[in-house]
Amino acid sequence: MNKLTYIALILIAFTACNQTKTQKTETEYADTISVEIEREKDLVQVENLEPKVSEKITIDKYEQKSVMDISDSNAYLIVDKSYPDFNFQTDFVKRYFWQFSEYNDTTGSTKEICYGLIRRENEFFIDTLLTYKTLIEFEGCNESHQVNLYDSKDKVFLLIDKSAKLEIGKIEYLPLIDYDYHVTPSQRFIIQSDSNEITLDYNATLCEKTFEYNGLGTIMPTFFNITLKLTDSMTNDIQYLFISPHQHRALLHDIWIGDINGDKTYDYVLTYYANDVCEYRSLYLSNKADYKLVDYKGSYEMCDCP
Repeated sequence: MNKLTYIALILIAFTACNQTKTQKTETEYADTISVEIEREKDLVQVENLEPKVSEKITIDKYEQKSVMDISDSNAYLIVDKSYPDFNFQTDFVKRYFWQFSEYNDTTGSTKEICYGLIRRENEFFIDTLLTYKTLIEFEGCNESHQVNLYDSKDKVFLLIDKSAKLEIGKIEYLPLIDYDYHVTPSQRFIIQSDSNEITLDYNATLCEKTFEYNGLGTIMPTFFNITLKLTDSMTNDIQYLFISPHQHRALLHDIWIGDINGDKTYDYVLTYYANDVCEYRSLYLSNKADYKLVDYKGSYEMCDCP
């Protein structure tokens, strides 16, 4: 082998080696990009996950109605109607500033036995609870009732007045329709029962830019004319569970469906958020005696006060 041939072989080997390294580097780089793309896809999928619901519930979404802005010139678009009125309600569901207390000072408190809709892991029960009610005053919150629950290690989902005469025990229910922040309007929840279909139709119009109404102004996208309509397919009866002129009054967060009063018909507990300050949890019990779908029984209020 002459000298020129030897040098040529070395150059060929060196070039092949570099090409191999380049291909390997490009492959590793491509693999890295693929991993990042898959990771981004996973994140998007996580963000868009639907709430876990029962097989008996079908979610039907439809196109969102919208307007660009709301001002004095078109404020007539807003239906100024609210239901239920959280400020005036029966005492059936206690409307308390509600907190769990770890101390045992019951001075000035009134003992009261209530029913509790209790959550233990993934099950719900009705049980009785001993509460101590105290009238207190918070700056910026006026007078409120504080309820202290003692010796209760369970998660109390709702307090219900003892006059309800409920049966203690486990409740048959469907899983919560629960979103991270709120239930997006413009969708229907179709619930299959043994004999018919129940539809919860949650609807609203979206203001995409500015919103100005009765002294309320915002540059954030805002839902208005919000309604939650309950329909029985067998009787064609319709009942509104919730009506709000705009989301700053309240926006639906989750829906609980189960048989609380033991009549083999669904009852509803709805949780609303208002102004990112207050939470309202409202009870609607089925009412076969008066040929109504449900009766609104009241709400509890829990607020973060200034």
